[in-house]
Amino acid sequence: MGNPYTCYSESGAEYFVRRSETAYSRYVYYSVVVCHKKNAGASCVNEVRYESAEAAQSALDEMARENGWRKRI
Repeated sequence: MGNPYTCYSESGAEYFVRRSETAYSRYVYYSVVVCHKKNAGASCVNEVRYESAEAAQSALDEMARENGWRKRI
């Protein structure tokens, strides 16, 4: 199943919301991450942990608006 939220792209990088869990799934949080096509992994854009996917998506939408990122199709 794919990510149901909006992804953005700019200059070969993709920005999206990622769901993460701590050990033994005791704490679930969401973060805004960037993945560069040259690198295999994704890294956090900021150090904020969001309680819900909707809050993380809202933050990502605001970042995209400020930076002029395009929605990925």
